[in-house]
Amino acid sequence: MKPNTIVFSAAISACASAGEWKPALKLLDEMKERSIARNSISYNAAIKSCWDSGAWEQALQLLQNMEEHGIERDRVTFNAAIRACERAGQIDAASRVRAESILALKSRNPPPEGNQQHASAVSQAWNAGSSESQVH
Repeated sequence: MKPNTIVFSAAISACASAGEWKPALKLLDEMKERSIARNSISYNAAIKSCWDSGAWEQALQLLQNMEEHGIERDRVTFNAAIRACERAGQIDAASRVRAESILALKSRNPPPEGNQQHASAVSQAWNAGSSESQVH
């Protein structure tokens, strides 16, 4: 069987199930080296491997890489990154990712009229968290 996105994603998922984030990230890198398309499934599996291992910084880097490469980040993506942060005790980082997820997912699915105030409050919380993290 010739390696493709499906084969690599399955291997990355197997690494995640075994709690092996380093091999999962190596496989994701190998996909890039071989010019094999990476998608939300391969990234989600890699982020889940970070969640299971508490490798929160790597999970956030993968989340950023997805955005930079135009790969759609969905609820699964954000939840795995949030859980990676929470597992490592990085509650502030988890809160920032949660706020980012609300904004990112809202842009694809605008909230009903009644939720505009909630979206504004989330945006303000995100901005406060961002300026707070710059102080530290």
